[in-house]
Amino acid sequence: MTGDGQVFSGFNYITIKPVSYPATAYKLDTRATTLFFAVFAVNKMADITNMKLIIIDHEPYKHFKRGHFCMDEFCRYGFDVQFWSVWRALAYSKKLNYNMEEKDEDVIYFDNYINLLREIENLPQGTYICTEFWFNWDTRCLAKLLSGDKFKVFSINHYHNLSAIYYNRIRFKVSDLSFSKVRRKLSLFSYKIYKRFFEINPVSLVFLTGNKTAPEFREYKTDSISYFDVENYAVAQTTPRIINEKYIVFLDIYLPSHPDIARLRKRSISPELYYKKINAAFDKIEHQTGCEIIIAAHPKALYTNEFGSRRVISGKTAELVLHSEMVLDHSSLSINYAVQANKKAYVIFFDEFMHGNDFSNEVYRRGRNIAELINIEMINLDSDFKLSLYDNIDFVAYEKFKTEYLYAKEYPKTNFEIIKNAISTL
Repeated sequence: MTGDGQVFSGFNYITIKPVSYPATAYKLDTRATTLFFAVFAVNKMADITNMKLIIIDHEPYKHFKRGHFCMDEFCRYGFDVQFWSVWRALAYSKKLNYNMEEKDEDVIYFDNYINLLREIENLPQGTYICTEFWFNWDTRCLAKLLSGDKFKVFSINHYHNLSAIYYNRIRFKVSDLSFSKVRRKLSLFSYKIYKRFFEINPVSLVFLTGNKTAPEFREYKTDSISYFDVENYAVAQTTPRIINEKYIVFLDIYLPSHPDIARLRKRSISPELYYKKINAAFDKIEHQTGCEIIIAAHPKALYTNEFGSRRVISGKTAELVLHSEMVLDHSSLSINYAVQANKKAYVIFFDEFMHGNDFSNEVYRRGRNIAELINIEMINLDSDFKLSLYDNIDFVAYEKFKTEYLYAKEYPKTNFEIIKNAISTL
């Protein structure tokens, strides 16, 4: 357009005369603009809420996982949500013996890797996929399918930062350089080279708990969420006591038979020896304190009478810790409940934990690291020990632990709000 209101079009000038609009036209123009942006916003919201969300997990479905992945919240928001359990379809997990396998109307189990790949290929453009499995040589074809622009892939990694508290000491890394460990490291390293060469990068966004970002996630876009036990603990505070009398709670890790130990190709302490010693030690502790010990069962455990006549309660760890007098732990991630509730805690172990060359030795080293981090005492149950219900608690260490490992940067905003907002930008 020239200065005198002329537009150059080809070789001709077209004169455009100024037009004056009546006031009503401006009102109509404003309404039209408002309507346009309203329609745009509704369409944009529809793009987000009318989408499919697939959660691919290398473990069997358990009802508590609905909360881990905010499944019900996404359903209410408008997502078509499905949980795909693929543990029988993956080479590294299909031989594991899980004692849990629940069903739901939005849960699908896969037992064939090829069928899994075909189902993913048939998913529509723009499907949201949340990954909860290992990316390694066994899953390289799956990783290739998830790479590119067809899907919006993210990971909700509740465990990494909290698990890292057990491995962040140099002495742990140096003492764990076994042949099998080195072999796994080399395999992982070679896979990373393969992944970079073929530009395989399926995950666009990783959610990590607390305020830590581990070095291995620097190549990813990350966001901070709260560990799911934070929301579980908030719910527990609104529920009545399960047990009226005073008691001590033991955070069970299903040590002799945990399926993850087999997945890591390790072995653990024998069940016969472990339960014989742990029950004898619990008898002594109950005699010292006058409090019954309640077993907060690991969610993957299946018990009959391993702990004798003691009560074994599943799915109520937050409630049990909240109203307990004291907490006993080997190296459970549920120690976070003791920190949230400001409860006295001990890390307990046996001689076999210190001197064995199996997974129980790793448990001992993990327990030693968490004991140092939150400044609690370790007790060898094979020694002449005496526990007290009234020892001091390092509240400063507890608060630091909550901030760094448990609470989202935007806490108390819910995980669903954080995740929903973040994945809408993918």
